[in-house]
Amino acid sequence: MDLLTDNCHLRSAETPVGWNGYSPLLHLLVERPRSFSEHLAQRGVPNSTGTFRLVPLDQRAAFTNHATPADPCLNAAAFLDGILAVTLISHDSPARIRHYAATITEEVARWAGA
Repeated sequence: MDLLTDNCHLRSAETPVGWNGYSPLLHLLVERPRSFSEHLAQRGVPNSTGTFRLVPLDQRAAFTNHATPADPCLNAAAFLDGILAVTLISHDSPARIRHYAATITEEVARWAGA
């Protein structure tokens, strides 16, 4: 997490117990954050939104009949779109984690400058 704290386009998300050591949560301060998460996934950085398509429940097929188009989960959508949750697993080495951080840093600078 410390590898990403010095970036004006990323901000650590406030959590009740701090970082759990599994999935750093960061607020993306860029245009089109969902697209950026998808871009990171294509560049090899696994994350909840870009890799696993995290969306509010009203956008999941099993729940679409419970929400009407006039009643979408806009707050949830805005929150989820703006969060980068990098997916880390037990066999991710420190070198791989540094690679993820370097890729995020490079790509967020490129994305913000585009």
